[in-house]
Amino acid sequence: MLEIRMGTRSKYVERYLKTEKSHKHLIFILNKCDLVPTWVTKGWLVHLSSEYPTLAFHASITKSFGKGALINLLRQFARLHLDKKQISVGFIGYPNVGKSSIINTLKHKKCCKVAPLAGETKVWQYVSLF
Repeated sequence: MLEIRMGTRSKYVERYLKTEKSHKHLIFILNKCDLVPTWVTKGWLVHLSSEYPTLAFHASITKSFGKGALINLLRQFARLHLDKKQISVGFIGYPNVGKSSIINTLKHKKCCKVAPLAGETKVWQYVSLF
């Protein structure tokens, strides 16, 4: 999970997933794309999508952007693992990049706490989407 205005990215996490957890899929979600000009979002999408699938997102229960694309991508990943009943998705990102807001957007209701201060969500949360 990346906050488009800050360019928050952890090469350490990316390397770890690639080397130690290569069976896991990594995608970038550029959240808060509504807060920057369209050309900035397009530039980041071009740059980052050369490495991993990358989606632009605006988390909102009422007027979201990118929700359909993310759900379609998750369904594609589920098709890759037909031997499993369900897939698990983890959101990793710096504080206040919108991890809980994206979950609320996907659920279309507030099921995770959100706050403008870092540290509101400190525990694992298990949320069923479909």
